[in-house]
Amino acid sequence: MSNLSPLSIQIKDEKRAYYPGDEITGTVIAKPQADTICRKLTIALNWRTGGMGNVDEGKPQGEITLFSGTLRAGVPQEFPFSLTVPPGPLTYHGNIVYVNWYLHAQADVPWAFDPTVRREFILASPQDPVPLDLGPSYKPPKHPSSNEPTPWWLIILLILAAAVATWFFPCCLFIIIPAVIFWAIPEYRKWLQVKKLGKRVLHIEPQQAYAGESIEVSFQYQATSRVDLEFISAELLGQERVESGSGSNRKTHKHKIFGNEEFLLRDAIVTPGIPGSHRATLWFPKDAAPTFAASNNWVEWSVIFRLKVRGYGVWEETHPVTLWPTPGVEHFKSHRDPDDFDEHEDTDDEDV
Repeated sequence: MSNLSPLSIQIKDEKRAYYPGDEITGTVIAKPQADTICRKLTIALNWRTGGMGNVDEGKPQGEITLFSGTLRAGVPQEFPFSLTVPPGPLTYHGNIVYVNWYLHAQADVPWAFDPTVRREFILASPQDPVPLDLGPSYKPPKHPSSNEPTPWWLIILLILAAAVATWFFPCCLFIIIPAVIFWAIPEYRKWLQVKKLGKRVLHIEPQQAYAGESIEVSFQYQATSRVDLEFISAELLGQERVESGSGSNRKTHKHKIFGNEEFLLRDAIVTPGIPGSHRATLWFPKDAAPTFAASNNWVEWSVIFRLKVRGYGVWEETHPVTLWPTPGVEHFKSHRDPDDFDEHEDTDDEDV
């Protein structure tokens, strides 16, 4: 047990929210109950997720050492600090995903538990556009490529492989063959409908936008035979997605935060040899939550492209897009006074 009572953090002129590049100044207060050797007393900034998913946590940023030496019994000591607020990820309070920021102070005490304390603060979208961090797993979206369905020869090959497997393992006859057939039939129907449309080109421009802006989806093709198109559509989908548990108990949870489907074409007969071109505009809501990507928690946006030839199944492609935080727009539920933010002694089971 440490002779150092819980640390505390006081923030000078605390604001309701901070922006990337702001300075947070304050004091770490230590009240030793006995003479205590402190290898080092540090403070840093860090973010941590909460909600339904496994916890993701960023690397400490801007860490500074405030003190190293002996803390005298009964003598409260104050250690001033000043840290620069990083460029994200921004504070986000969603439905199953939370991103919270903390000041994290820790004393390294030999042969005892290291006293630690965290004080929450809000990192908000700046008033002017600046480069922001969207999370450690974020990757810019790639331009849509032709995502051809499984070719017919591969479908037949898998059916033959299943037949051979059941020859050697007859007990699996009523498991392998039905499973392959149930997969092969829709794949074959999908291949047929795309084959009829000939070469196709899907464009999404731009692939990165701000809330309140729009993206344009266009689809070009030149059919090789007569096609009875039931519809062509594009849906802009926003969702929170988390992974919880591990191993065989790992589960995926999703929560839809936005969905808007626009039809590029409905009930049309496509004539072979005549190029077709259709487009639609998809709008992000003005208060849309920005993209966030970590190992177990995501806020993600995508365009789902769907095409249905009458009498066949729906062909579907999903393409990610990036939504950047709109300057000055907040994405957290909390409207508390700064004095209401609690200090936390570190534990591993805190989710929110």
